[in-house]
Amino acid sequence: MMIGDRVLVREHAYFNCAPSGKGPTLVIGNGSYIGRFSHFNAYESVILEEDVLISDRVFISDAHHNYSDPEKPIIRQGLTRAQPVRLKQGCWIGVGAVIMPGVTIGQNAIVAANAVVTRDLPKKRSWGLVPHQSDMTYTEENNQLLDPPLAGVSTIAPDCCSAATVRGVLQVIDSLSEERFLSYVKNYYRKGLEKFGDKWVYADINTVLYGICKNIRIQSYLEIGVRRGRSMAIVASLRPECRIAGFDLWLPNYWDQESPGKEFVQKELKKVGYRGELVFMDGNSRKTVPEYFKKNPEAYFDLITVDGDHSVGGARVDIRNVIPRLKIGGVLVFDDITNPWHPYLSRVWDKMVVCNPRFAAYSFKELGLGVGFAVRRY
Repeated sequence: MMIGDRVLVREHAYFNCAPSGKGPTLVIGNGSYIGRFSHFNAYESVILEEDVLISDRVFISDAHHNYSDPEKPIIRQGLTRAQPVRLKQGCWIGVGAVIMPGVTIGQNAIVAANAVVTRDLPKKRSWGLVPHQSDMTYTEENNQLLDPPLAGVSTIAPDCCSAATVRGVLQVIDSLSEERFLSYVKNYYRKGLEKFGDKWVYADINTVLYGICKNIRIQSYLEIGVRRGRSMAIVASLRPECRIAGFDLWLPNYWDQESPGKEFVQKELKKVGYRGELVFMDGNSRKTVPEYFKKNPEAYFDLITVDGDHSVGGARVDIRNVIPRLKIGGVLVFDDITNPWHPYLSRVWDKMVVCNPRFAAYSFKELGLGVGFAVRRY
């Protein structure tokens, strides 16, 4: 590595520089500032020109982990081919930002805090000002005392596990095509209501989505793991004009459950009155979600459900890929946190979301397969 004059590197900054035989892989120009706990991976070329300002906890890398083989642990797949990163003179990288391989940040450009930059940023432009969910946030210009969220999980949770919500979900799923798993869910709901009435407290992915959409005006929804479209229909029934993006492999026989395909799902959504913009991405979400965001760099969502790959690695990748595109005040839903066939999903949820200070989280684990949801604080 090569460091210029008048460079200030604060404590706990980390520089991982691989020998290339072609000169320094990391160059820090004159007058630059490197914040605390910043992390640099330079396998081929990471260049900071003069007077670059790097805030605390910034991550910059010219390569990342390969995940081309979904059957192989990511830790054993090595790294992708390095792509040079360049931060031009006078740019400012905000706290907690991530600069991905192959990116050039223009002169005097600004990257907002916690942003993930995946493409070049022209000079004197800003990136990563994550939009706010309109119903869930409150801001005052130049006078922001608190984090933007106006409501947290404690406000929404009662409507996610109430008997009234179960009745509302029943009305929706009664209109959907019958199959044995859906029949069991409906019978289970009715038995709980019959035995315990309004005192019954129960939550699953259906009731959580219903409770969220009842309280929040959802205008954009992303779902990983569509299958027969049941959870998507819950959202569509309450927010029939919202923009929906669905990701699925469309496996023909998932857990002994028929998966009729996206044309079937479209028909199911019509049954609940959906009339919004709907797009489907076919294939492994590890690849299709990043590809979608690369093609739609301005796409952010009010509500995101992760219910796809149930392996540890797959669940982690899905959560990691969608978090940057959840609006401030938006809600992330994660299913099956007490599923006995996938007991590790609870640990994935707790580690990646519950313990993440960027989120306020709620977990329902006492009945059923368990479900968690979280509001993004910042």
